[in-house]
Amino acid sequence: MNIPEDLITDFTAKAGKLLEGSGQDLKNNMSSLLQSLIGRLDLVSREDFEIQQKVLMKTREKVEQLNKQVEQLEQRLNHP
Repeated sequence: MNIPEDLITDFTAKAGKLLEGSGQDLKNNMSSLLQSLIGRLDLVSREDFEIQQKVLMKTREKVEQLNKQVEQLEQRLNHP
């Protein structure tokens, strides 16, 4: 994954400011910062990924089935 340089710079600057705090505030602020950073990345949810994976599997199966049908038809044409 290629993280844009401006996101890294922004994260580093904000993380440095957060380190001045302490305790639970630091934990909460760091969590918010990471959520913000991740939200700016071009990512898909696990659920969306799994849905697309299933669609791809069905599509592959259909392509394989159609390839077999084409092969059978070609054999009929070549060997009447």
